[in-house]
Amino acid sequence: MQLVDSTLREGEQTPHVCFSIQEKVRIARMLDKIGIEMIEAGDPSVSLDLFEAVKKIASLGLRAEVQAHSLATKECIDRVKKTGAARVIVLYPTSKIHLDSKVQKTQGEALKIISENIIYARSLGLKVRYTPEDATRTDFKFLVKACNTAIAAGADRINIADTLGIMQP
Repeated sequence: MQLVDSTLREGEQTPHVCFSIQEKVRIARMLDKIGIEMIEAGDPSVSLDLFEAVKKIASLGLRAEVQAHSLATKECIDRVKKTGAARVIVLYPTSKIHLDSKVQKTQGEALKIISENIIYARSLGLKVRYTPEDATRTDFKFLVKACNTAIAAGADRINIADTLGIMQP
């Protein structure tokens, strides 16, 4: 088991919370000090400040693996590579509602996009974690197919996201 901390990403999704670059660096150092093994630093494509924060955190020489989120596009994956983060977390939706309304793609097109972008990230030397957005509302057989596609393309970790918080223990 390894511990992944998402404070720097999920924490800023809380209303009225916005960490400065210095605060993010301080938080990352504290997480590293207490033995957190993986730190989700955020999505460097969101803003220049977030790009700079991820880059700064990745340059600290922490024991923790610095991870950065990315949409499944070459442009966004390139931004992650430029930060120096060790791992990219590739996001692409799998639920029918997201495929239809958010990205207007078929399941077949989605599998191709997932595969191509993970292969691209691996070609840049990045480790890859794939997160199927809205996984808990995805048809289970297709979810398994999407995850297996990601693994075949080079992802070594899969994160099942309960995007809307509908699952119960």
